[in-house]
Amino acid sequence: MKRIIFVLLLFFGFAAQAQDGLVARYDRRTELVSIVYRLADRQEYSQCYFAQYASDVDRHFASFKNHAAVLMAQKMADRVTYDAPMAFAHRLLWNDTIALNSNLADDNDYYYLRWNRQEEQTFVMLLNQFAKESHFDEFYQAHRDLYSQAEQALQALLNVVDMDWFDSYFEPRDNVRYTATPSLLNGPENYSYTAHTLDGGSHLSLTLGCCFPDKNGTPAFNANTQLPIIIHEVCHSYCNPLDNQHWKSLSRPAGKVYLAYQQQMERQAYPSPFIMMNETFVRACVIRYFELHFNQYQPDGPLMDEVGYGFVLTPTVLECLRRRDMNKFPTMNAYMPTLCKEVRSFSLKRFLQEQAEMDRQRPHVLDCQMPTEAGEGRIVIVFDKPMGDKVAVYNGNTGDPFPTLSSRQPPVEWSPDHTTLTIYVNLESGKSYAFGVEKGFRSADGRPLSETKYYSFKVNSEL
Repeated sequence: MKRIIFVLLLFFGFAAQAQDGLVARYDRRTELVSIVYRLADRQEYSQCYFAQYASDVDRHFASFKNHAAVLMAQKMADRVTYDAPMAFAHRLLWNDTIALNSNLADDNDYYYLRWNRQEEQTFVMLLNQFAKESHFDEFYQAHRDLYSQAEQALQALLNVVDMDWFDSYFEPRDNVRYTATPSLLNGPENYSYTAHTLDGGSHLSLTLGCCFPDKNGTPAFNANTQLPIIIHEVCHSYCNPLDNQHWKSLSRPAGKVYLAYQQQMERQAYPSPFIMMNETFVRACVIRYFELHFNQYQPDGPLMDEVGYGFVLTPTVLECLRRRDMNKFPTMNAYMPTLCKEVRSFSLKRFLQEQAEMDRQRPHVLDCQMPTEAGEGRIVIVFDKPMGDKVAVYNGNTGDPFPTLSSRQPPVEWSPDHTTLTIYVNLESGKSYAFGVEKGFRSADGRPLSETKYYSFKVNSEL
């Protein structure tokens, strides 16, 4: 569940190539559920980068803020958040009415840790009522051109993805379908969900935010920021089952690391050692994908980022992946005992000692200035040494949203000496905002920020 406000990466040259299997399709199921969760004031569904569309949603559905479906979403907010609503949406069929898809297997244990079957049935009933009473279909059809533009923009990016690589690197799979759903209301959020059908097939559904308006207000996806996320989400469908199959060998070292980084993991909505290990495996595989596809790719920066986010086993896993002999280990499952052995050999004590020495050489935030007046404002972050180009500003820790970026281009700029970053944002009267200055920031010599800093502020109310 990667939550990205924006990240500026070094440019890679991507040549489009036709690929089968990964199709962009806007989905009224995910849009309906996203709207209900936006009305329920869920922060992760309230960060739309398209101001006019967000305004249209709020205006059309304003009178339904206390609808039973919205109240139920609020009631389930301690469990059914982030990816769980989107996973639920992908388990629906919507013909004349909305219903649970009876052709899907009930084999996703993690899904049913958040949902229970009675809640599913009740929420389906309430969604049918909400869709009918709110005239959702009329709203959806009125914005079909916008959705089509988002589909086209995402499909152009999907055409770059080497889908054949996944089967060759992990293991061939049959009867698998892929769908990528752009979601304007998801803002920086990106999710994946794999549903298994009763006939033994699988359907991987990606729900992708990080869609920004271009200078003409048209939906646009940036390859530098979005392509790694797409690779990340596809990798989950391969990595998670392998982790599950070999969890007995991984659980002890993963548990030790998780205890050391539990607060940082929980802030990123990774609530268990198993999920942390899934993310670690996936993040190492993403770096490996880029190493194998782009000669100019420099892995050191992304690898340091992952360590900064708390995924400290990523270098160990990546180095093990680099040593894999594809002739000797043609499938990833055959190689997993070797990988598990490497993870078990990881010394957390030695790693923490090395990190303490590195922390003394890392950059620090000296000051952060936040605006208080409505309209366009500036967030100014000052560092103690020159920084690299990458910007890593993420959701805060209070539940309040990050403000929408200004339409000015570019919405972020560095001072000539690269010690001061200015972010131009749009602010609403009386609203509270929050953000984190993350370890994804790196100094000009490549060292990640010493620690994540969290900030919050409230805009003055207009009289």
